[in-house]
Amino acid sequence: MIYVIKLGSVLHYIKEEVTKVKKVIALILSLLLIVAFALTATGCKKAEEAPKPAEAPAAAPAEAPATAPTAPTAPAAPAGK
Repeated sequence: MIYVIKLGSVLHYIKEEVTKVKKVIALILSLLLIVAFALTATGCKKAEEAPKPAEAPAAAPAEAPATAPTAPTAPAAPAGK
C-alpha cells in the first residue's frame, strides 16, 4: 500500500512538470507567432522596390586630341630594281 501512495505522488509530480513544460512551449510558440505577424505587418522592401542608387551622369566620350602633323613616311622601295 505504501508503494501505491508513493507511485501516485510521483505520477502527480510528473503531471505537474508536464503541464509546466506545455505552458513554456505554448509561450515560446505564441512569441514566435507574434514576431512573425510583426514582420509581416511591417514588411520588408523587395529588391525591385528598393530605391536605386543615383546613377552618375554619363561622361561624354573623350574626343581624340587634334591630330598633329606626322612626319612623312619614307616612300616604298620600287619593286623592280
